[in-house]
Amino acid sequence: MNTLPNSPTAADLLTAALADLERAASQVIQHNSVQMQHPRMRAWLTGNGREPDNGSSGIVSALPYAQIVARMRRGEAVTIGEVSEATARLQRNLARKQKRIADRAAERDERRAA
Repeated sequence: MNTLPNSPTAADLLTAALADLERAASQVIQHNSVQMQHPRMRAWLTGNGREPDNGSSGIVSALPYAQIVARMRRGEAVTIGEVSEATARLQRNLARKQKRIADRAAERDERRAA
């Protein structure tokens, strides 16, 4: 007779939530690396241009991820809810920024066509 529980434990759920957070952070980092190749960002990074403002830079903050990681490194407990909330914030911010970039590109294309 098998006496092991069939449902995941809290540790299993936390591990899965942390994996989701890692994937979301990876997507943000990948997005940011593409944005760093933009001519305005390259000019600023090489000292040939001014720093773009947050709205036009296209960079997404990875702060929710960094906060969870910092707490874990300090030995503080994190809950599944906190990890899930941080993941949701990363995903929401990334989706918002990608939509804003797409909207700007569409506006630019409309102006060129007019």
